[in-house]
Amino acid sequence: MASSICLPTSDRIFGPRVNPSCRAFDFTLFFEDIFFACLPTAVFFLLLPFHIAVLAKSPALCSVRSKLLLGKLATLAGILTTQVILLILRSQKTIVQTSASLAADTLTIVGIAGVAWLSYIDHQRSLRPSTLLSLYLSALVILDIPRVRTLWLIGSANGDAAAMTVTLILTAVALLLESTEKRSSVVAEEKRFGAPEEYSGFWTRTAFAWLAATFRAGYAKVLVQDDLPILDTRLQSNVLRQNLVSTWAKCKYLCRNDHRARHSLLKACFHANLFSFLSAIPPRLCRSVFYFAQPLLINTTVSYVGDASADINFGRALIGAWALVFLGVACSTALSSYQATRFLTRVKGGLIGLVYQETMKARTVDLGETTAIALMGTDVERIGYNFLQIHEIWASFIEISVAIWLLEQQVFLACLAPVVVILISIGINVPISNSAKKAQVAWIEKVQERLRITSSMLDDMKAVKMLGLSTVISDMIQKLRQVEIQTSKVYRKLLVWNVLLSECPQNISPLATFAVDVIIALYWKNGSLLTAQAFTAIALINLLTNPVIQLVQLMPQLLQCVGSFERIQEYCNHADDAAEHDESSKPSNRAGSPISLHPLARVVPARSENDQKHVITLENNSFTWEKSKTPFLKDIDLRVPRGSVTVCVGAVGSGKSMLLESILGETICSLGPAPNCTSSIAYCAQQPWLENGTIQSNIIGVSQCDSKWYKTVNSACGLDADLQALERGDKTVVGSKGFNLSGGQKQRIALARAVYSRKDIFVLDDVFSGMDAHTVDLVSRRLLGNDGLFRKHGTTVILATHSHKLMSFADTIVALEDGRIAQIGSPQALLAYEGYVAKLGLALRDEDLIKEHPEDTEMSRIESTVAESFISVPREANNTPDASRKNGDWSVYSYYFASSGYTIVIMFLISMAVWIFCTEFATVWLNWWSEANEIEANKDVGMYMGWYAFFSIFGVVAIAISCWIGIVNIISNSALGLHSDLLVSTMRAPLRFFTTTDTGTLTNRFSQDMELIDMNLPLVMINYISTAFSALAKAIILIVFSQYLATMTPFVVALLYLLQSFYLQTSRQVRLLEIEAKAPLYTHFIESVAGAPTIRAFGWQWQYQKRNYKFIDQSQRPAYLQYCIQNWLGFVLDMLVTVIAAVLVAIVVTWKDKFSAGNVGVSLVMVMSFSSVLMRMIKAWTMMESSIGAVARVKRFVADTESEEKSSWKAEVAQDWPTQGNVEFKSLVAAHSPSAEPVIEGISFSIRPSEHVALCGRSGCGKTSTILALLQMVETRGGQITVDGVDVSTMPCTDVRSHLNVVPQDPLLMPGTIRFNIDPFGKVSDEDIIRALERVRLWAIISEQGGLSKEMDMAMWSAGQKQLLCLARAMVRSSKVLILDEATSSVDSETEAIMQDIIDTTFKNCTVLAVMHRLTHITRYDKVALLDNGHLMEFDTPETLLSQESRFAGLYQTSATQP
Repeated sequence: MASSICLPTSDRIFGPRVNPSCRAFDFTLFFEDIFFACLPTAVFFLLLPFHIAVLAKSPALCSVRSKLLLGKLATLAGILTTQVILLILRSQKTIVQTSASLAADTLTIVGIAGVAWLSYIDHQRSLRPSTLLSLYLSALVILDIPRVRTLWLIGSANGDAAAMTVTLILTAVALLLESTEKRSSVVAEEKRFGAPEEYSGFWTRTAFAWLAATFRAGYAKVLVQDDLPILDTRLQSNVLRQNLVSTWAKCKYLCRNDHRARHSLLKACFHANLFSFLSAIPPRLCRSVFYFAQPLLINTTVSYVGDASADINFGRALIGAWALVFLGVACSTALSSYQATRFLTRVKGGLIGLVYQETMKARTVDLGETTAIALMGTDVERIGYNFLQIHEIWASFIEISVAIWLLEQQVFLACLAPVVVILISIGINVPISNSAKKAQVAWIEKVQERLRITSSMLDDMKAVKMLGLSTVISDMIQKLRQVEIQTSKVYRKLLVWNVLLSECPQNISPLATFAVDVIIALYWKNGSLLTAQAFTAIALINLLTNPVIQLVQLMPQLLQCVGSFERIQEYCNHADDAAEHDESSKPSNRAGSPISLHPLARVVPARSENDQKHVITLENNSFTWEKSKTPFLKDIDLRVPRGSVTVCVGAVGSGKSMLLESILGETICSLGPAPNCTSSIAYCAQQPWLENGTIQSNIIGVSQCDSKWYKTVNSACGLDADLQALERGDKTVVGSKGFNLSGGQKQRIALARAVYSRKDIFVLDDVFSGMDAHTVDLVSRRLLGNDGLFRKHGTTVILATHSHKLMSFADTIVALEDGRIAQIGSPQALLAYEGYVAKLGLALRDEDLIKEHPEDTEMSRIESTVAESFISVPREANNTPDASRKNGDWSVYSYYFASSGYTIVIMFLISMAVWIFCTEFATVWLNWWSEANEIEANKDVGMYMGWYAFFSIFGVVAIAISCWIGIVNIISNSALGLHSDLLVSTMRAPLRFFTTTDTGTLTNRFSQDMELIDMNLPLVMINYISTAFSALAKAIILIVFSQYLATMTPFVVALLYLLQSFYLQTSRQVRLLEIEAKAPLYTHFIESVAGAPTIRAFGWQWQYQKRNYKFIDQSQRPAYLQYCIQNWLGFVLDMLVTVIAAVLVAIVVTWKDKFSAGNVGVSLVMVMSFSSVLMRMIKAWTMMESSIGAVARVKRFVADTESEEKSSWKAEVAQDWPTQGNVEFKSLVAAHSPSAEPVIEGISFSIRPSEHVALCGRSGCGKTSTILALLQMVETRGGQITVDGVDVSTMPCTDVRSHLNVVPQDPLLMPGTIRFNIDPFGKVSDEDIIRALERVRLWAIISEQGGLSKEMDMAMWSAGQKQLLCLARAMVRSSKVLILDEATSSVDSETEAIMQDIIDTTFKNCTVLAVMHRLTHITRYDKVALLDNGHLMEFDTPETLLSQESRFAGLYQTSATQP
């Protein structure tokens, strides 16, 4: 009831507080009319046109025949009615009228009408509730509460108060309806499975309530990818990449088309995502405002408690103020974090898409040392992680400035003390950060070196095991790991200084401030440190030091981001250079030729007279791999007629492959016009490129599915019998790089992909080299014969080969010698002249012999098997949910602590506890000090100041000790131990493990998992333990100094327990899904980089980019969700602290006489930072769970990965074993896995010492499997193999392999020097190595390149030269047993003769077991073993078998024309 002495004009002045004679604690009506009615409505109308303009461009998405829309309009009509009633009532009563009342009520009525109009349009044209309406109605609800209170307090305006109350209730209902999803109203043609966010209103997104379904699923079961909400369409990578590319193009234009302009990509990234970036600024500013309201409220509250005559209404207002401030902190923090998360997701999606696009454009020769994998896995991840905090950079400067100004109001000149401390800290930190940047670069170089070797090893594990190099390469990689860790120590020590200097202001700034304040009080102003002043100052110092710490820590990270952008830009610039080359050298129809499916029986279409006669033209061109080097291919003049078959021949290293790649545009044209190609191309590389998918998916590629044509292609490429023999047929997974296939199968599948694509031109690089003679004969006739597919369709074929059989199909032969065309012409013409072709002894084809014979098909069907390949190994699916993903596994921590050292960990925990005790207890000491000053000013000031200084300085020392132990000692121990466990388990895994495990997954373990273990885990562990100790200390202090608050403790603890259990069960799983979702993306990148020339040749770049978008979105999906889950947790914790703060202040106000001002100050300071500490603790825990997930993956990998080592093995063999080389196979039965069908069945034969035996047979007959059985790389089911009388199954497999000499089918060359590749064991002198290289005729080339110490450059060596290097490696390795697995498949006949001479002479006294397809030199072997379908069919001397009607004789006759 208003007071009788209240003046009528009291409510007509601005106020804002009304005269207490009228109402004890209230606003004036005039103030309410202006700020609570007119202002929000005016802002609403200001923003309304922009919102309407956006909606006007949108189509109708939802039906207007909706109960929801009807309810909203009805509610708004009710509000409109009550507002009109209120207007009428106020116009009749002078007591509630002001000069602004008419305007306020009228404007509100018009505003509600505008709301109704907007609600109707928005409901129809938007999938989600209107943000503008939600904000406006929320503002009305909040601001109408004091207006309703005022009208009821006036007393004589009950009618007005009732109308206003109804308005408030209806507005709240309207807000609820406007925030409701309208999925049910979406029209049928627009219905889709969109992301929950796309349908969620403003407050649903702010509170992350759209995550509820995910939390329920995560709590109830083990999550899989499909359980997660899909990614918002605005965050999908195809849109993000397109926006980034177009924006960057505009930036380049503004920079005068200089794509190398500094930071142009960084600028483009911000421009492309400008709205997303700017949308986080308003809530972040609001958060700063709410933060700085807290110390002011502390000052007011402490003063209120110290004032015995304070008004109780003022205390109640304080409760509301504290609740409102903390609620504002919760909402603004959640909203700014949400927008920052969307911004970084957009940036990452766009950058990864851009890197992949540029990778598809760039030739290998144009790219620098930086790899696409490194950019995606390191630079983009770093940008994403650091951009999450990007708004803290500018906000820190604002908060530091405001904090200094407010601090000056409290402690006068003492406010300069923390500024000086901060400046000193930053001044010292700048040079340290610069040094750290250099140290980090050196560290990253060592990481990349290790990963390069590791990746190369994982790609060729079969060859590594065959050569017995597991231990050698494992030791080498572990040594590289040691060097890497040692190198990183420099960076980590500097990082300790960085952390120390960034944390110092938090401890030293209060000390310096109060020290200066004490000096001023004692010697100048004769004052003392009072309670309200002390705790307001400490709160402001916290608000000053926190942004300083953030700024110091974020600035180096921001510079790292700039460096990452520069690396990405440089990489893309290389691609742009390549693209410019492509545009000048390749017509548009080449890169984007459509895939057309014509009828199978189509004939060569009639071509117009204007059609060009030649489809490929090279005019006096010279080509090189590097711009700085002399061209290898010189004066190339070549014209390829349309529909012809052109065969390129020449010795090993003559330039055949380089010529084909030059035609594709993959080399640098240093002289002459760019190659001209007028049609689409299908390309088969010398090393077949296959993806880790099914056989069918590899053959079809991105082409349209045509089952009839598919069957025709499989038949033409001789794949029918292989597919029939497989349990899953063409659904069989081929493995990484076709690991599960034999060499011939890989080549035929790659050839089938080319044939299926129906391109006009086929470029085939020695694609028949891995096939046996019969298969070559069959496939060549079906493709190149008169009735073959190529001839029928008028296809142009350019083929590099050493096979005489294939040369006989040529219309034109191009002979290369030393990088020049030595001869060119038809086979008939070249045979008439002396030259390279005439020396080959080529026989022209007989037209009768090239016809298809029915028996060939039947023979193929009977004889072709898959005994050599690993595709019979079943993939063991594990569908059992892993409960540890949901509930965690505490044994992982003990595993990590054991690898770190328990003593070190205990010392670390003690130092952390000391640090937190000194930091938090200083506040309690300050309370005792200020209370002593209240009693007697500056009594014992020296003692209080001294102990305060001790706590501050000793806290800094404890920080230094704990960070040194955590960052230097723990990392050094754990990183080395865990990597060793992972590496040893990988090297000990059986070969079948690598047939079912993707290379990208393994690479991910050695890269991302190790990165998490190396740096992320220790840092987040430091953050977690420090915040956990700090939260515990603050909780204890709160309970001690706010006794009544202790009654809430059980409820808070129970709530936190339920919260963490509910949250962690989902968060933990999502983080693991995030790590796992990156593996397919890594695999796709790795495979695309390896097959980029093939993809470009086919013109499939766009289709592979679309695939990449899918993988990016799959990896972004759990990553984005994880950030949102963390933000939800922060919001919930902030709301919890809001309740604690409100309860605390309510207790203080209710029982004010029970509390001292000091106790209240301590409590409020603790509450003020409690929410941020809780949030940091839970976030750090989540990040630690994520990082410890890497340790869990290592632990699980070590435990679950099968080892090929057996307990039944005997001791190590003698150093000189085998001494004779006597090899016996006794009833051998072998399979690729314990559950697979045998691939070797009952083989028995004996090889005497120094005897040379050839293993022959059709592709897939079991030749390689026999060798693998000898090397203990397949499962022995029965029988035995003995070498010099010793059963190899009783010996350690690594010893068996290291004592036998092997030349694998796929040449194994590792990154490193030529010396290391020839002598990996380091046991041979340089003279012996040089002699071996001279014998294989490679020393001249090597000496020109720099000798044995030259790093191996894989691109500089042809496949044949690589095989010669592997033979040289075998020559310097002493063993009585030599195993050759298709060692001559990629060399010409002359080089093959040289290699055979070496085998006959250098290895004359060795037992030789050689797998052979090319039978030219078969008579130089002592015995021949003919295998078929895993059975030994024939075993005798070549002469004996050839003199009989044997299977071998038939095979020999088939290959008679193929050297």
